[in-house]
Amino acid sequence: MKKFGNKKAFSMIELVIVMVVLGIVSSMGATIITQVYQSYIMQRAMYYTTTRTELASSIIYNRLSHRIARTTVGRSLDGVSTEFVNDITDSDTYQVLEWYGNAVDSFNANKSSGMPAWSGFCDIDSPATNGGNIVTPASDLSLLETIIPNFSTTTTVDNMAIIFSSKDFSSTQEYDYRCMGYTNTNCIATISDLDSANNIIVLDKNYTMRIHEQYKLTRSAYALVPVRQRDRDSDGDNDIFDLELRYDYQPWEDESFTDTATPRKVLIENVSVFRFSGKGDTLRFKICVDEQIGGDSTDANDGEYVSICKEKAVIR
Repeated sequence: MKKFGNKKAFSMIELVIVMVVLGIVSSMGATIITQVYQSYIMQRAMYYTTTRTELASSIIYNRLSHRIARTTVGRSLDGVSTEFVNDITDSDTYQVLEWYGNAVDSFNANKSSGMPAWSGFCDIDSPATNGGNIVTPASDLSLLETIIPNFSTTTTVDNMAIIFSSKDFSSTQEYDYRCMGYTNTNCIATISDLDSANNIIVLDKNYTMRIHEQYKLTRSAYALVPVRQRDRDSDGDNDIFDLELRYDYQPWEDESFTDTATPRKVLIENVSVFRFSGKGDTLRFKICVDEQIGGDSTDANDGEYVSICKEKAVIR
């Protein structure tokens, strides 16, 4: 006859303890998983936002590094108020950064001769240099006339402009931003033709400005403009916007960054800060960009944000 011994089983207390332990472990695991996921979301948002901000900052830096000295100004959004960037004290009024770009693309172009399309030097001792003609030795003006239309569908040689590098254009009047085509055309000359055989830049009329040994050619102004300003958190302060680059327009031809025909491209979205200042020949700018990382992505008022800022100094 087979005997069966007593078999021990888990008591109710032991089962309860096991369940409690499993619950604690499960809770800790869920917390860890949640934290890992949140960390992933944060890191992804920071990487994405940092990359976008760095890319936009690099584009701005590269454009500003080829600006013509003393043409950089702050503008109001409507284009009416203008202030030289070094003199700006009210950043809320001057939200647009505008400057004239040096035509460095055509300057760097050369053929087998090794000469640039324009040299940047004027022969002031030549009898052919006067208020209507500029003799520019070591220039390949035929190349300039050929390549300029390739850079823009709207720019030709006869709507480019020449700016001399001196800070004075007469004995009594300073050569400042007002001489860059904004209000005073005696300080910037438009080109009408090129005499390639004699290395002469022909201006469209006789100018009274002082001619100097060094000059810059420009084919476009550029502007960084806040657009689509909107309120993120319903406090009425329009605290977020997109930053747009406007280009391929000529203020010396009475064109403006506010014109609807001016070409434009959004550089970066969801900008919360765009500030700039100047001192001497150095320009500083700062961009902060926000990225939503939580809440309802369709509702800007419902969510958490990560903010990434980039600040650069551009020295001329």
